[in-house]
Order: sequence, then C-alpha cells, then structure tokens
Amino acid sequence: MFYLLLLGLLSADDRITVDRHAPTTQLVPFDPAHPPSDMVKLQHGEDALTRMLFNCNVHLKYDTIEKHFSNGQWHVVAKLQKVDVTLDLANTIYLPEHVDGKLRAHELGHAKINAMIYEADADDSAREAAREGLMKRWEGAGKSIDAAGKAATDVAVDWIAQEYLHHTADKAFRIGEIYDDLTRHGTNYKQVDDAIREATEKQSQESKAG
Repeated sequence: MFYLLLLGLLSADDRITVDRHAPTTQLVPFDPAHPPSDMVKLQHGEDALTRMLFNCNVHLKYDTIEKHFSNGQWHVVAKLQKVDVTLDLANTIYLPEHVDGKLRAHELGHAKINAMIYEADADDSAREAAREGLMKRWEGAGKSIDAAGKAATDVAVDWIAQEYLHHTADKAFRIGEIYDDLTRHGTNYKQVDDAIREATEKQSQESKAG
C-alpha cells in the first residue's frame, strides 16, 4: 500500500522511463535472380530495398481500481502506475550484387531518414504516449482478477506502442515515400541530402495541413 501511495505522489514523468538504444544498419547483398526469402518483393522501379523496424517494448506496473464478477468472469479497471519503454531501430538494406554507388547512396539515404526521425522524435513520442497511458482507465475481463488485469494492460501496452509508432515509424515511412518520388528511386539527378531535406519539409507541411 505504501508503494502505491508513493507512486501516486510522483508526477507522470517520474513514473516513465525510456531507454533508447542506438540505431543499427545492416547491408545484405543479394542475387536479383534469387532474392532472400525474408525480403519483401520489389515493386516496379525498385532495384533495392531498405526495411526499417521501429521496435517499442513496453513494461507496466498497474493498480486495480475497480473489480466485479459477472457472467462467469472478473471485470476490472486498471490504472497504470509505472511505464518502462525500450526503443530500438534496425535498418536492413537489401542491395543487389555489384551495386553502383548511386543506388547504394540512395538506400543509405532511407536509413538516414529513419535514424533522423528516431533520434529526434523517439524519446518525446514514447514519453507522450506513456504519459497519456497513465491518465487512462484500462478495462479487461478474465477468469481471474490477474487474468483480467493482464487483458486490460495488454490493451494499454498495444495502445502505447501504436501511438509511438504513429509519430515515428509512420512519419519516417511517409518521408521515405516522398524521398523516393523526388529521386525516382535513386535514378535521377537529385542529390541524397537535398532530397532528404525536401522530403522532410514536404512531410511537415502535409502534417500541418492535415
């Protein structure tokens, strides 16, 4: 009881921890005639692919503030007391064998976009999602109080992760789309850094307009 009362005296930010790991980038050469089984099929106009994985692991501590038994199940309302978030970004770049320097630079540009968003926005986005999660009531049902609590907090974990991804992975993906359009998938004259800057500005304008 003392532990729960103490948590109640702490601010939301005091009850949130975010551990952001350094982003990684792996280059995977492949034979275009025999692409790797884990590689997404290339679309028209693409010769290479950058796969990004924004990963958000959420661990919670919670308090059951309401509970009742009906229809053979326990129904609970949970309030989060502590949220610990671990963040990772893994870029995997699939490049055809004997790739030219221009295509390699283009795909590294995608990894640069992802890392740029991750390093600039990840911490704040994770904290804001966790902060909102602490303010919500989470409902769940199960055969026991613990099972109902787990059901409620599973929803909370998913919600926090999805909120984080919306503000990071979705943003990076959209900038990557614009970047591909501006560079015609790395086949035109536009320089990588110029295209990244223009794509970022356009995405920001879209976000403000939408």
